[in-house]
Amino acid sequence: MNHNCAPNTYISVVEDMMYIYARHNVPAGTELTTQYFNIDTGDVSRTFGLRGQKRYFVCACASCVTRKKAIRASIGMPELSGFDRLTNQDAYLVRGVLFADAQRLTRSTPEQALRILFKLVMALRDFEPGMEMTIQVYIAATEAAMMMLKMDLARTNMGLALQTYKRCFRASTAEFRERFPYVERYPAIVQAALVP
Repeated sequence: MNHNCAPNTYISVVEDMMYIYARHNVPAGTELTTQYFNIDTGDVSRTFGLRGQKRYFVCACASCVTRKKAIRASIGMPELSGFDRLTNQDAYLVRGVLFADAQRLTRSTPEQALRILFKLVMALRDFEPGMEMTIQVYIAATEAAMMMLKMDLARTNMGLALQTYKRCFRASTAEFRERFPYVERYPAIVQAALVP
């Protein structure tokens, strides 16, 4: 049975027996759903609940989808004026939107792009450590820092991208360069982070 924050069943356990009851009349053909955990434990548990038990998922029930839309609206697209107020969880929920807009802003306002990318790194660190999007965010932060002529910051982010890639894919520096060939065009001071 799948999770839903507004399920149509509830479970009762008596000794070694589990009983499943309908909360209301459920039309034939409707998927039966239950709560995997108490949703009153807070938003992080509700949205990212069973990650520690290797059952990680992002809830897509109506209330969670509605919340995601509300978060996107509160950011203030396209100027992203409200992104600083986002919690790490909310930033994670709208990570695709934030990443796309940070990339769009890199040439015109790299400082703003970098702030968004750092917010995104913090969210990814909390909810998806070692995932490929984290690598992409570090590379985008490298490019934003280069636009600002902050080469030490660019080199640091390039090094973090490489470390995350190696950890995530158990790969070498050569494989990183092959996967992201455009980094060969970066200044030598930034590429120094790729030298073993």
